[in-house]
Amino acid sequence: MRPLIALVAVFALAQSACSFGRSVSPEAFRRAPSFAIVNVNTAERVSYTEPTMVRAPGGGMDMSSTGFDAGPAAGIFPETKAAAVRALSRSHRFRLLPEEEVLSTAAYASAPAHNGEFFGGAKFVPARGYKLIFDEAVAARLARATGAGAAVIVNLHHTYTSVGGGQLAGRVTVMVTAIDRAGRTIWTDFASVLSEHTIASPSKKVSPAAIQPLLVESTERGIRAMLQRLDDQLRAWK
Repeated sequence: MRPLIALVAVFALAQSACSFGRSVSPEAFRRAPSFAIVNVNTAERVSYTEPTMVRAPGGGMDMSSTGFDAGPAAGIFPETKAAAVRALSRSHRFRLLPEEEVLSTAAYASAPAHNGEFFGGAKFVPARGYKLIFDEAVAARLARATGAGAAVIVNLHHTYTSVGGGQLAGRVTVMVTAIDRAGRTIWTDFASVLSEHTIASPSKKVSPAAIQPLLVESTERGIRAMLQRLDDQLRAWK
């Protein structure tokens, strides 16, 4: 399994807030490169998750999570996808090429796609007009074909959780990976940030549509957190 596909596979299984998968090559951002988004995708289902403490081997305690399937992500994905792209476009560290400029190229039309299935039965689906492109060589080829400095892959996983008092908050895990023309990963990061707003519900079971605004907010907050971290890392490098 190629490194980037392995990265997404683990992301699909773990989706936890750890240091996994974070790296940046500051020199690649010296002149605010142009980025071509070549893949925006989501886990196929929305999940309710709830952190729990479990006994670890050796007698200690560790953090785990429980939850259930809350329904398909298809209905809310267009809005969270738009939120992710909108938030990314606000960075002054890179410039996003127009979506249609990338998707209408012959190189994109002929690019091979992954089937979206990963270990453990995780299934990822692309946003409308996009392909599931996870291969570094293919991504690099598309960066060259579009004239971009790097190709970008955006992964989303939609969840929500209880925050006390009968309130539910959205939590979208967002992951961004940028691959340059040589097939080198120059930036990868992820964030999992709760929405500030909540909804009251007597039940933990709600439809994805009912929490869509919370998921949009969480997506935007997650992207902003990653962009802030990128800014901090690039300022420190100078």
